Amino acid sequence: MPETACTRLSPGPLLLALLVFVAALPPVAAGETQAQYDVEIIVFRNLAGQADGEQWPAADATMPDAYRPPARDAAVTDLAAAPRRLQRIADALNRSGAYRVLEHRAWRQTAHDRSRAVPLPVNAAGGQLDGTVTLVRERFLHLDVDLVLQSMYALDETRRMRSGERHYFDHPMFGVIAEVTPYSAPAPAVPEETVSPESGVTSAGEVSDAPAVESEVPVPVPLPEHRVRQAPY
Repeated sequence: MPETACTRLSPGPLLLALLVFVAALPPVAAGETQAQYDVEIIVFRNLAGQADGEQWPAADATMPDAYRPPARDAAVTDLAAAPRRLQRIADALNRSGAYRVLEHRAWRQTAHDRSRAVPLPVNAAGGQLDGTVTLVRERFLHLDVDLVLQSMYALDETRRMRSGERHYFDHPMFGVIAEVTPYSAPAPAVPEETVSPESGVTSAGEVSDAPAVESEVPVPVPLPEHRVRQAPY
């Protein structure tokens, strides 16, 4: 039985053209976008630190070599002048008399997968605090805290982060409070409208009756899966 024109049509040229088109596309890391996050950490010393019978690993003698500051990622921007979301907690820790803030830092960065994540060096308290903090974005967002205090006490922990949640990385001698918030570029500026206090009418003739909204900072709590220890704030 003779073949019809339809059955004799070969997909070869079409397939070849498709492969050439796909090969010309720029490579994209699987599951990754150039998302940016604001990261804020407080590292504090427990002035009355004790192990409470728990066994904690001591810092390895080779750790200082591992903490040579890596090259800074060009996408990391310090937010030294920006308002700090955790400022009230830092002030409360210093006022308590039981804790002392060693480092309080905020920065904005692009998050990458683990193969391309750049550790942010942390060196404070006259060299007594050394280590890195690394933000990793894969299927979930994680923060790796790898710090050593006085070359003796090591805090090495990875925590899954959720937007706006505060996390407490615990050690008898010192600890870390961290918060990660997605960053969105502000919308383009629009002309301001004046509102008459008596009429509530804007200069554009629109009635403004929206109530003022105050943002309430959530009370931080330790994660259920984490070892139970009261957060110092």
